[in-house]
Amino acid sequence: MKKTSIVTAALFLAGTLTAGLNITLSDLQTDSMGYYYEYELTYADMYNTSQFFSDLDSSSNISVYTATSKYPRYIYADTGTNAAQLEYTFDFSNITIGSENYRAGIKSFDIRDSLTMSNNGVGTEESTAFTGWSINGYNYNTIAQGATPSHGTETFPGTTSVGFGGFIQKFYYKVEFTNSKGDFNGFDQQLNQWNSQTFLTDDWFKVTVRLDLTAPEGTYDGGSGFYADPYQIATPQQLDAIRYYPQDWDKYFVLTADIDMSGYSYDTALIAYDTVSGNSGFDGEQFTGNFNGDGHTISNLNLGSDNASFAGLFGEVYSSGEISNLNLENARIKGKYAGCVTGSNLGSISNCKVNGSVCGANTIGLITGYNDGPIEDCSAEGTCTAKSTVGGICGVNWGWIRRCSSKGSFTALVTGCGGICGSNSMLLENCRANANVSAGTYAGGIAGFNSYSNFRNTEINNCYSNCRVVVSDNDGVAGGFTGQNVSTVINCYSASEVCVLSDSFTGFIGSFAGRDDSNETEPTASYTACFCDWQVAGLTDAVGDSGGGVFPDPDPFGIVSMNTTTLKAKVFYTSNGWDFVGESVNGDEDIWNIIENETYPRFADECIAPPAGDINGDCVYDMLDMAQTASGWLDCGMITQNMCP
Repeated sequence: MKKTSIVTAALFLAGTLTAGLNITLSDLQTDSMGYYYEYELTYADMYNTSQFFSDLDSSSNISVYTATSKYPRYIYADTGTNAAQLEYTFDFSNITIGSENYRAGIKSFDIRDSLTMSNNGVGTEESTAFTGWSINGYNYNTIAQGATPSHGTETFPGTTSVGFGGFIQKFYYKVEFTNSKGDFNGFDQQLNQWNSQTFLTDDWFKVTVRLDLTAPEGTYDGGSGFYADPYQIATPQQLDAIRYYPQDWDKYFVLTADIDMSGYSYDTALIAYDTVSGNSGFDGEQFTGNFNGDGHTISNLNLGSDNASFAGLFGEVYSSGEISNLNLENARIKGKYAGCVTGSNLGSISNCKVNGSVCGANTIGLITGYNDGPIEDCSAEGTCTAKSTVGGICGVNWGWIRRCSSKGSFTALVTGCGGICGSNSMLLENCRANANVSAGTYAGGIAGFNSYSNFRNTEINNCYSNCRVVVSDNDGVAGGFTGQNVSTVINCYSASEVCVLSDSFTGFIGSFAGRDDSNETEPTASYTACFCDWQVAGLTDAVGDSGGGVFPDPDPFGIVSMNTTTLKAKVFYTSNGWDFVGESVNGDEDIWNIIENETYPRFADECIAPPAGDINGDCVYDMLDMAQTASGWLDCGMITQNMCP
């Protein structure tokens, strides 16, 4: 039991006793769930001269019936009065915790209490009683309530559990007795009781408060860290501060301005960083909150090291974590399991745009190194270099990647490189890559490996690659779309060039896939309406090797190598079931669009016919393009600053 000193405050009105709890840091306890506070009013504490009742004012009309043997003790409304109230205040606003001066907010509380009402038939008692809790001290929520029974005694136990979605540091608890008759006799013979306890039994009145620690006031630009009132981040100092308050990593954040991090560098992730370098798993506290960039940009983020693991703006995002609407410009990340947004994603990443570079030992991508969650509507441009499992979006994918695109140069010095991911074991959908992709072996325009999983349905559908794919090992494997495929590919095409650097090459290359298992006894690779441009690839073989011990072997069913002219005609795709804008036979999702005889298929939301002067690729010629053009003139010396007005 945790005993707490109680200070009696001034009475708000006649007939009310208000007890303000003088809660200090020493009153708090900790367990696996964090800090909590517990208050119990026990049998031993209940007598009129106890610490609790030492300041009891007679006008409060509240007394304790004190038993010395087996009979109960209880707090009651004094005989002869018509109303009596007792109110507790649980206030945590004066508590700071640790050297970081955390504030203590109330996450939740549990309350247990009891009312006992009796009628002895002598004074014809007619009373009501009520217990409740309140945030403001005025509007109370009921916990227990009761009225005098027609005869005998009746007990009204009360329990409640309350969780908060905002920053709360104080709440109130009240007991209220009312003489319903309103006559001059008032209450009769201690028949209205609260917290009745028998000798040495467990207490009835108990309050347990779970606390949520947050950064000191003024750490951020505003907000309280909750859904309706997220912490506002407007400066580099405020973004940096998140690093030092792990207790805030389950909160809501929103950027309210663009932030330049040029003056900062880190050896680990900025937020939710790994605490033990070199381990294969994440050792640290994950980010479980919500970070909304609100369309703003964090530029010049520089972090990581040769020994760093799980490097990125975030180290690891847990399944409940969400990162959205964020732009990263000129990010420079180093480490294994590394990405500009996060080293490892188990949560959700959406509508993010990244420009930067990532390098490390293995499992790297411009968005994330490892993914086991949804990544949607993201684009990435830059460079990635590692020994193995490198991708434009992620290194390793066990999640869902939808409507994402990549541009740049991606290199796996040993194995596993793709324009979207180095290795895919789940879903890639409506994604595209326009990049230089190279690996010692297993290189592909979309994925280095498209793997088979016994417990997840691995699939790539409605994706395309327009890449330069390079393999350097003598026995390497590479394809314009995927290096190796042992799973399902539907409605995809490759217009990628496939190159071999070795003068004594003995491996397998194909204009779509370097290798699959189509000719094996129990194949897992399958294709539906997939195509590749043999003229661009320089290869008539769609799949370099399909197993089964036969080489060369025919291409598997469902994949066809065609010439460039055919692959720029809409009718070729619609006749094979592809869903295009302007037709409904193949569906009404309008996934694909094309400029007849000029372009390969593009996604309907892509800009495939930009106007003259569109420099930044947003399909609009505006002041942004003019500014980018002028900036280019300055960079190459075509104009000088002193020529400007």
